[in-house]
Amino acid sequence: METRVCNVCNIEKEVTLFTSAVRRGERKYFRQCKECYNRKNRDAQLKKKLEDPEFKKRFDLREKKKELAQKGLKECKTCNIIKSIEEFPEATKRKDGSMIYKNDCKVCYYEKHREKILKRSKDRYQENPEKKLKKNLKKTESGG
Repeated sequence: METRVCNVCNIEKEVTLFTSAVRRGERKYFRQCKECYNRKNRDAQLKKKLEDPEFKKRFDLREKKKELAQKGLKECKTCNIIKSIEEFPEATKRKDGSMIYKNDCKVCYYEKHREKILKRSKDRYQENPEKKLKKNLKKTESGG
């Protein structure tokens, strides 16, 4: 297999990892590998986008969210208080097993959707009142 040295990272790589073009009937390869070329362009594009104040604001917000997530924290959209991730209701589970949480903390979520939650609870009780009564009896017997 033919190899070539990238002039950016100075690593010898296969020619398939370099961008190529046919010029005058002959295949020519770029001097930098695809990975270095993409990294350079991505950095240049990001630098250009960061000049736009609206993009910079969204970018900074995204970076702040990442930092909070690494610490196990999240900011509630309603009350704007940074809380532990356990104080947010779970929304769905990702394919990799990690959880996606709602944007409002449990307190704010309950206040927003109080009527809907109470209606759902009432409907469940009316469907099967014996089950709810048994559950309440167990709670009173155990002292909880």
